[in-house]
Amino acid sequence: MDLVSLVESEDGWEFVECRQYGRDVTKRVKWFIVTSKLMRGKPIKVVLIKEDDGVWVPLVSTDISLEVREILESYAVRFGIEEMFKDLKEVWGWGKQELRLLESNEAATAMNMLLYSMTELATWNNDSAELVVRRQTPWDDPLRRPSHEDRRRFLRRGILDKEFHDALDLVSTPQKIITLLKKLLQLAA
Repeated sequence: MDLVSLVESEDGWEFVECRQYGRDVTKRVKWFIVTSKLMRGKPIKVVLIKEDDGVWVPLVSTDISLEVREILESYAVRFGIEEMFKDLKEVWGWGKQELRLLESNEAATAMNMLLYSMTELATWNNDSAELVVRRQTPWDDPLRRPSHEDRRRFLRRGILDKEFHDALDLVSTPQKIITLLKKLLQLAA
């Protein structure tokens, strides 16, 4: 039996409760143990998830003693780690620094991770609507959670806004200039 036939068959599906991304969920799964040439004939546990929209997702574990719930939860944790690495690379430029010394690269990596962590902590309790500005992207999903870049932009806007307020005497500055500075602030952050 091929994989597509196995997935399309209604036999063998079960519901498993697990904790993913901070909440309890129930997943419809089917699992089996197979051997693979990639693993030199060693057994692997394959877990197929059938999502509500009909999409199915395969997960693989080399530890066949793990329960299906444990595999589902560990993949969710791993995905969070991968997402953090993606943000470090795309938002903070991790890996693009042009440094010659090992110590300099280690310091740049530590700085990137520190900036990432500080950004997350500084915006942890902020409301999603406050963090995400969708004026420039009206097609964006309004229910989407704020990305790390949204959080970083929010902090940048706040820093620039404070700098403008500290540098200018807003009482004596003409309204036209204040409006122009606000537009400039939106473009900059």
